[in-house]
Amino acid sequence: MSLSAIIIIIIANLLVGVCVGMTGVAGFLLPLVYMFLVGMGYDESMLICFFTFMIIGYEGSRLHRKNFPVDKRLLVNLAAAGAVGAFAAVYIRGFITNDMAMKLLYGMVFFAGVSNLIPKKQNRIEDYSHIKTWMIWGIGVFVAIVCALSGAGGPILMIPILMLLGVDAHEAIGVSMFQSVFIAIPTIIGFAMKVDLLKMVPLMVGCAFVHYVGTRIGVRYSKAISHKMLKYIVSAIAISVAIWKLFF
Repeated sequence: MSLSAIIIIIIANLLVGVCVGMTGVAGFLLPLVYMFLVGMGYDESMLICFFTFMIIGYEGSRLHRKNFPVDKRLLVNLAAAGAVGAFAAVYIRGFITNDMAMKLLYGMVFFAGVSNLIPKKQNRIEDYSHIKTWMIWGIGVFVAIVCALSGAGGPILMIPILMLLGVDAHEAIGVSMFQSVFIAIPTIIGFAMKVDLLKMVPLMVGCAFVHYVGTRIGVRYSKAISHKMLKYIVSAIAISVAIWKLFF
């Protein structure tokens, strides 16, 4: 890998990490950087992304659950459903072409960009008994399959769904990030079997570390910049690139 590619990867992970720390979103931009700017293969890009999502998901979930209570039934069932859905995605991946996988990726990037622009109204409901266990599993498996195939982090889909069901925003973030760990683990295993893992490990660890540093910086200075403006910028980049790659 060239020096310029390494520099691009370091800067991208740092900046995306800062955005994640400030706004909770932007991780979906990483596959674009690896494949579009660096020219990395699909399997290698997804492996690095999900390894990063696993590390950041665990740490983010731990911090949120430390400060905000979460519903244990949601937490456990979504995590289990995430693992099942991710294993299913590994199996499904063998039946779809790289072109189909790429279209799904850019479709998810477009959705994430648009979703990021829509104001989230919080209609909190104290009792989550209306969210049946079968609903949790259905949503959890679906989100895991889509995210494992597209390279998008689970929270970008799960957070809006949970908030729509009346789950508190902070709780939705903590639960979603915890689920992203269980989506990432089977996905990492699946992609690891398709690449030269020994060559990828240093890059995986390095990307995760830089991304983590960026996230911590973003959290620390989250009040120093307009969250709304940052979300607009991230969304504009995502939507523009997605439209270009899907239709041109």
